[in-house]
Amino acid sequence: MRCGAVPARVPPDRSRPKSNTPRHSTLPRDHGALSGAGSGCGRDAPTPHAHGLRRGEPYREPLAVARCSSTQNQCGDCGLPKNRIRRDSAAPAVTTPPVPRIRRWLLALWPWAAALVSGLLQAWTLPPWNHEWLGWIALAPLLAALWIGGATGGPHPRPFVLGWVAGITHFLITFHWITEVSTIGWVALTPYLALFPALWAWFCGRGAVPGLPRSATPIRTPANDVGSGDRRTSPPAPEPLLLGLPFFGRSRTPPALPPSAWMSSRRNLGFALLAAAAWVAQEWLRSVLFTGFGWNALGVALQNNLAFLQMASVTGADGLSFLLVFSAAIAVLTVRRLWDEIGRVALRPHYDFNLAMALVVAVFAFGVQRLQRPPADERELEALLVQPAIPQNQKWDPAFDQEILDRLDLLSAPAETSRPDLVIWPEAATPRPALLDAEILAWIDGIRERTGSDLLLGSIDGDERGDYNAAILLAEGRPPETYRKVHLVPFGEYIPFRDSFPLFAWIAGDLVPGDFAPGEGPVVFRATKSGARFGPLICFEDTLPELTRTFVRAGAEFLVNITNDGWFGRSPAAEQHLANARFRAVENARPLVRCANTGVSCVIDSRGRIRQALRDAKGSPFVSGSLAVVIPVPVVPESTFFSRHGRVFALACCGLSGAALLAYGVRLRQRRTTQG
Repeated sequence: MRCGAVPARVPPDRSRPKSNTPRHSTLPRDHGALSGAGSGCGRDAPTPHAHGLRRGEPYREPLAVARCSSTQNQCGDCGLPKNRIRRDSAAPAVTTPPVPRIRRWLLALWPWAAALVSGLLQAWTLPPWNHEWLGWIALAPLLAALWIGGATGGPHPRPFVLGWVAGITHFLITFHWITEVSTIGWVALTPYLALFPALWAWFCGRGAVPGLPRSATPIRTPANDVGSGDRRTSPPAPEPLLLGLPFFGRSRTPPALPPSAWMSSRRNLGFALLAAAAWVAQEWLRSVLFTGFGWNALGVALQNNLAFLQMASVTGADGLSFLLVFSAAIAVLTVRRLWDEIGRVALRPHYDFNLAMALVVAVFAFGVQRLQRPPADERELEALLVQPAIPQNQKWDPAFDQEILDRLDLLSAPAETSRPDLVIWPEAATPRPALLDAEILAWIDGIRERTGSDLLLGSIDGDERGDYNAAILLAEGRPPETYRKVHLVPFGEYIPFRDSFPLFAWIAGDLVPGDFAPGEGPVVFRATKSGARFGPLICFEDTLPELTRTFVRAGAEFLVNITNDGWFGRSPAAEQHLANARFRAVENARPLVRCANTGVSCVIDSRGRIRQALRDAKGSPFVSGSLAVVIPVPVVPESTFFSRHGRVFALACCGLSGAALLAYGVRLRQRRTTQG
């Protein structure tokens, strides 16, 4: 277009007065107003009017941008169509106001506060608080911080540290009872355990990022909010590297919508599944690495909800952990999606939220149906649980040997009249090894003869290979039967690398003067009167799903746990131990009987209901006494999916997470190769 020409679609306004300012020969030869190269087309330079340009001034090189704000179809001063940009040195530049300092601090600090809150919420779902409803939202603050906690509303740059903060907050509170034994052990253990949720947070914050940062969504500024309201979008941020997986393709948003991956139900559902699977994978890893410490998985929060608890018969506690994380992820994604939709597009249903709710309802309905089944045929086995509540500082002191024996004798006396099938004493009940001390063995055998019952007790055993933590069954007409504990507790029953890494021995101090040897495998005992077969579990073995399953596979019709939680005083350790043990009963559809020195002695049926428990008038389990119980032993034991296949669900989650990590590595390598 030559200088002096008037665009055919924009006729000049002949009614405005002519300017006295002469034309300038330095005007550009084309329409800079339309192309952005200049501010004139050969006409007189304009004076100030609604869009900030001046009439009667010489042309200057463009330095700033202004927009005509006239409400007419064209500007009455310059004749340009409204909303067309002209450049002039006098036009004020559009600048972003500075963010107040307090707001910058809040934006920087809220992700760390969210991580702390997630750790607190996880701790509050467990004993002694038992706020199970918090389990549904416990990880929501942390997920929000990971996914939108960055400076521009995108992923946070330090996901590993965020996860570690949430993890150590949780474990410091949950396992504070370890200080009853060793403060150094508590300080050393909790940072290690926090590494597992930190790995999960890294996975979610680096790879499984469901949406683009907020800066990639349309940005409204004073410059482009005027007039027709055309919107400008900043360049999209790099997509999550895990989009290499087939399920997590690009967002299928309608063409009219701005590019926001948060609006894709398919992507949101996929990334929520990934986050939940990765959480189960890290819990599984924590339960097996270095002999494992799988206490207090997230799913344990639902131990009092019998309907949801029944899912453990299929997936174990892993399935409930998956459900809670999946629900929390969908909640965060739904809120973030609504942020993009409200005020911009018409709200519409999204099937990711609907499917999440359907999954929760389906799991609940499965549990209700399982609880309402007609009860299977059961035979009742009577037992007497003896809880002596011997303080730990007296247990191995020879000065208290006779007092301990007298208390066990006194508490076992009710069996002389009730004649139960089984009398059960707790772990390490006798002050000296029962089978290696003839005097102790004769004394125990005398009690067994007076009661006419089989007697199961915990005691120390040994041979030429070492010492063992053992469960011993004494029955009429049979030699003593022994089960030697298979899974030993690190820093409780042995010191890892005692000789090669002396630091561990220094941390434990005198608490573990020597190491126990592990037993060879599960042993199933048989009660004399009823013929019922049962599997003995010692100490924390009832918190181990795979080990408990081996007893069931070996033919156990019910399970007996003898334990001593007296190490941890009147702390929440005893109630947490019970909460984890309830899952073993449901997973295998077997009743579980627990007899503790100090702890919770009780009977749990095959659906996880606590039938009977030894507590005082205030509900405290820290009491010395005995409890006559009836064990509902199924005539035809049920074979659950979990008892047949074990933690296959957790292994599937590990496989999915591993495939995602592999895709992450491949995409990262491709990106580096392309950029290099």
